Amino acid sequence: MLAARYHALRDRTVRAVDRVLAEPVKIVKAGNPPFEIEATLRTGDQAGIDRSARSQAFQSTMVGVSARLHVDGAAYPGFSLSKGDRVQAIARRGAPWFEVLNTDPRQTARIIVNLTEG
Repeated sequence: MLAARYHALRDRTVRAVDRVLAEPVKIVKAGNPPFEIEATLRTGDQAGIDRSARSQAFQSTMVGVSARLHVDGAAYPGFSLSKGDRVQAIARRGAPWFEVLNTDPRQTARIIVNLTEG
């Protein structure tokens, strides 16, 4: 795939944001050993989930979303999560668990993973 001229700048910006905001999370995929990555995890109001959207399709895909995980696709090539995979915020008090609802395939710089508590 041919990269656009701005991709290098975009990738540097994502890395700079992650140096400040990313935290270690444990990923558990069915049938695979757990592994850790650094990603930006936003919960509650921080997740930027607009619950007032008018689109019925949008609202139906966002039901149950309580957090979003933003993964740098350049730092983790080939990274993917599927519905039912689990994410643990190991650096947070109580090390809460989340379950993957879906991922947003439209993003290019980041892999956006919608999560629910549990």
